[in-house]
Amino acid sequence: MNMNIKIGLCYRNWLHEKYLNQILDIVDIIEIMPDITDVEEIKLIKKSCEEKNIDLSIHSLRSNIGSVEGIHKDETDKYFFVNYYCDSVYFSDHMAFSHILGNYLSSVNQLIYNEENIRVVQKNIAQLEHKFSDTPVLIENITQNNLRKDSTMRESDFWHSVFQNLGSNVGIMLDITNMYVTSKNNNIDFFSYIKGFPLHKVECIHLSGYEIMENNRLQDSHLSDIDENIFAILREILPQTNAKYVLLERDFNVFNFNDISNEIAKIKEAVNTSVLL
Repeated sequence: MNMNIKIGLCYRNWLHEKYLNQILDIVDIIEIMPDITDVEEIKLIKKSCEEKNIDLSIHSLRSNIGSVEGIHKDETDKYFFVNYYCDSVYFSDHMAFSHILGNYLSSVNQLIYNEENIRVVQKNIAQLEHKFSDTPVLIENITQNNLRKDSTMRESDFWHSVFQNLGSNVGIMLDITNMYVTSKNNNIDFFSYIKGFPLHKVECIHLSGYEIMENNRLQDSHLSDIDENIFAILREILPQTNAKYVLLERDFNVFNFNDISNEIAKIKEAVNTSVLL
């Protein structure tokens, strides 16, 4: 377990810009999304982070990692230059496909977990690793409210197999909330669901709030405080990872700086508690 974990925020300009200087006083890293952040915003964030010695990282939506069509060249070229400009500590995208026949689908879409897609994903991730060469490439799990019935293996076994034959510069971004929502909405115990997942490959963790909907189904909403269930999982599994970063995702319902600072404080407390266990 890494003993010097950095705490940060997944930055949304329209929501967080007014609090940027205050936020930079309480975090170690800011993660930006080139898909929703324009050039002037990126320049401002970079300058502000440099002034306060805060790390920058990149999170994206459109690399198309899970597609037989391969990674999307135009999108990943754009990400490369933003990554280079920001001197990012990592580049990340999702274990999913985002395009069909070159057309963006407006979301990240779940995979069929089978042997064929293990090979597809490994090939695409290897291309990303080559493109980003000097920057760690992290792959994030997505929420799956209904697991594919045509999968031939569990998600955790799929991830384990994918990461058997990847380069040393590739790791995992574990979104605990995504994994928790997936397990609960598919009526599977969380710790049974993640059995066999390559936690030792986890270099970054995302945390966010969720909502309880009709029929007790959960929605990964990013609009409320992080539930204690998520913090309990973080404290338990963090020592099994090699996480360098733990980040808050809060995309809605930020009415004042305290809505961010209180959550960051809770994350720091949970991380420190886990380190001391």
